[in-house]
Amino acid sequence: MRHVPTATVDVPAVGLSLPVQVADVVDGLALALAPRLRGRVLDLGTASGREVLIAAIHGSLDAGHFDTIVSVCGLVHVPDLFAAVTAIEALLAPSGSALVVEPVDRPVPGGLVLATLGALHPRVRGLQVNRDVPATIRCTSLTVVDIERIAMPTPIWPLRSFVALTAARVAAPSTDAAGAR
Repeated sequence: MRHVPTATVDVPAVGLSLPVQVADVVDGLALALAPRLRGRVLDLGTASGREVLIAAIHGSLDAGHFDTIVSVCGLVHVPDLFAAVTAIEALLAPSGSALVVEPVDRPVPGGLVLATLGALHPRVRGLQVNRDVPATIRCTSLTVVDIERIAMPTPIWPLRSFVALTAARVAAPSTDAAGAR
């Protein structure tokens, strides 16, 4: 297994130029995550963190176990969200958690048109911003433990809705012989 540097959340998301109002809120959310980081940390907001994720998606990396995987605008760079979340699931230690702050799809009347036009904006061109991250996480063995939806003060439609969530494996309650009766 390759050496993976431990990253911190104070590194800005690579290749994502957020409007000042949005960047201020996202930076505040990222800083709030810092006390929750523990053990081996994989930061998907950095190029090296995404390299590890891509290697895991393609199966060219042994399943390493990270205690915390943090993604602050890191998943927007990965075209296949389900593959990315499945790789996060594989890379996460059994008692680990994923801390995610990402722009998300917000279904509203005319939302498809707004999202399509918004994708042409230079700040989001080529990025994957209109996806349902919580629903994709729920398609794995991970559970969304807590979630906060944030509306951003920006005219750039794809950057208006963000989600901050924690995902972890939640052990199913065991049934012993006495409880099965």
